[in-house]
Amino acid sequence: MIINRDKYLNQLIHKKWNGLIKFTNGIRRCRKSYLLFRLLHAHLNSIGIEDKYIIELTLDDEVNAKYRNPLELGKYIRSMIIDEDKKYYVFLDEIHHVKDIKNP
Repeated sequence: MIINRDKYLNQLIHKKWNGLIKFTNGIRRCRKSYLLFRLLHAHLNSIGIEDKYIIELTLDDEVNAKYRNPLELGKYIRSMIIDEDKKYYVFLDEIHHVKDIKNP
């Protein structure tokens, strides 16, 4: 079942390249991940953005546990960027799982 979230989707679309990181927040189970991984992803595809320019990672998934280390996460994202002349979209779900790095 598709649930339209036009208001929130349009807010993300209109502020897409304003130089700021976008966060979605809300109560548990309100479909924040659905907004990013389904609706925004589909919109990007519809305007010609190929999947290879959309980097998605769900950090509460055990398979991705190693990316909770910020150094590993950064390395992974950089490894996915194959064309530095293109713009990439990075969707990180459950970012609060990423650990802090202590400065020396």
